[in-house]
Amino acid sequence: MHRNTYLLVLLLAVVAALVVGVNLGRNYSNQLTINNQQSTSQPTISPRPPKLLEYSNQYCGISLTYPDSLQKLEATAGAIFTDTVNATESVALVCQKNIPRPSLPADQIETVQIGSVAAKLYHDSDPKDGTPIEEFVFSHPTIHLDIFLAGFGETFNAIIKSIQILP
Repeated sequence: MHRNTYLLVLLLAVVAALVVGVNLGRNYSNQLTINNQQSTSQPTISPRPPKLLEYSNQYCGISLTYPDSLQKLEATAGAIFTDTVNATESVALVCQKNIPRPSLPADQIETVQIGSVAAKLYHDSDPKDGTPIEEFVFSHPTIHLDIFLAGFGETFNAIIKSIQILP
């Protein structure tokens, strides 16, 4: 791959790490404040269903929907969707030529159809701490770029189910 491609992916990874770190710090300090306050019984408020927002990237040739609880940090060849409450629900999107696929056993790879395109969903884990991570990769049929999404959880699954390929 080209040096600029590696630099873009590296930059997106650093930005994602910074955003996740800041959000984890906020959550930790909020938890300390909440734990220090006396608990009083309050009526339970049922959570509202999240409002879905449209995201379209002409360079990548895809569109998708994501919950309004995510903050979007957009670049030309991708985006990072960060959950400010639960950092594990964040999702990264990158598109470029020749994205390497993870080498995993067949039982950790799932094939998912997006229209007429077969995508691969890799059920992986972080080698450092074993944190589960899922990687979703497919090749766009008309612009010939690979589309890569990484994340984990309900939000990630909802996003990959909403992906549409633009003509």
